[in-house]
Amino acid sequence: MPKGKWGFQKGNKLGKKFKSGHPTSNTGRTHFKKGETAGVKNPTWKGEEASYSAKHKWLKFNYGKADYCENRKEPFLSFKCSKKSKNYQWAKVHGKQHDHKRENYRKLCISCHKKYDLSIKIQ
Repeated sequence: MPKGKWGFQKGNKLGKKFKSGHPTSNTGRTHFKKGETAGVKNPTWKGEEASYSAKHKWLKFNYGKADYCENRKEPFLSFKCSKKSKNYQWAKVHGKQHDHKRENYRKLCISCHKKYDLSIKIQ
């Protein structure tokens, strides 16, 4: 494939250079399907040393995107959520570890998540 003025591939709208010179190159990364060489069997497994973003990616992959506030339907905090929001986040329950268990996490709107984190810091 012909290259442009600075070695970029023609037709590449992002202007990025591909390592192998082919636009479909995945630069050596392997993508696993759910259940296939997952967890401890995966050679790149880090366990508790996994990054914050990796843990949240795992949550989203296994439990889906946070799409409602759990504090609105069944308030588990000292207040009930009264706002309608478009943005929701996964929140780790105070005192729980980053284990692969659904009960260690809650879906919260951003407002409830901030209030929850502030209530923990005050105690």
